[in-house]
Amino acid sequence: MLKITGGIFKSRSLQQSSSHYCRATSSRVREALFSTVGAFIQKARFCDLYAGNGTIGFEALSRGAQSVVMVESHHAQIRIIQRNTSALGISKEQCRVIRSDVAVFLAREKRNKYDIIFLDPPYAADEYTKTLQEISRRSICTDDGIIIAEHDKRIIVQPPDGMHITKTMKYGDTQLSYIKIKKV
Repeated sequence: MLKITGGIFKSRSLQQSSSHYCRATSSRVREALFSTVGAFIQKARFCDLYAGNGTIGFEALSRGAQSVVMVESHHAQIRIIQRNTSALGISKEQCRVIRSDVAVFLAREKRNKYDIIFLDPPYAADEYTKTLQEISRRSICTDDGIIIAEHDKRIIVQPPDGMHITKTMKYGDTQLSYIKIKKV
């Protein structure tokens, strides 16, 4: 059983998929991620791309994010996210669940800017570069915002011009790359 590691929903269980498509971020990595962003999560507008079971988005809400947008293309995962949203008593104003391919979502996203964007595409996919380029092109990250990419330590995440990696942290085979927009 998957449990939320901190905040107001700490120790609450989440339903998860048995699908090989979705691998949940380990509790160790989630704790490290939210420890690193610290108080910045408070009142943040958070976007969870490739949301899977929604675990990262639920952790963000639990730890004080103002709102979360979860983007996932698989119908079965969307149903799990919706069940977990309901079980936790999270309102539609706090959590927007969007069934969409990430590229399509980013192409259409014009009205919102996010303080924290988390992306965790399937490790076998070469989605990191394309997704970071679209985030940059669409300017959906606030000027002081942060983008966090979870990836296999053997994958090299290459941010486009205008972005730079500020920190990387390794946890076994998993790595988190923290990316900021370069200030002009």
